[in-house]
Amino acid sequence: QLRWSDSELTVAHGFDFQRCELCPHKDGALKRTDNGGWAHVVCALYIPEVQFANVFTMEPIVLQYVTHDRYNKTCYICEEQGRESKAASGACMTCNWHGCRQAFHVTW
Repeated sequence: QLRWSDSELTVAHGFDFQRCELCPHKDGALKRTDNGGWAHVVCALYIPEVQFANVFTMEPIVLQYVTHDRYNKTCYICEEQGRESKAASGACMTCNWHGCRQAFHVTW
């Protein structure tokens, strides 16, 4: 663990950390969620329903407003790269290009 502005931040590089609750990745900078899990700050920033309990420290990451629909989507990038087991984990964004409905993880 590292200290960053007196807050808890874990930097994982292939260690046996819990994965991000919003994507299938374990690597990277993770912060605590309101339910005791972990999430990447970048994932939290890009999923609209995610909030930060404290916007200055950006923690804990509040996941209670993320819709079940986001968790039920399948990441097309994971599928195309042969990572089918990870395609349905976490929460996905949906492309907003006109007519496109492809779902993807923020940190594909």
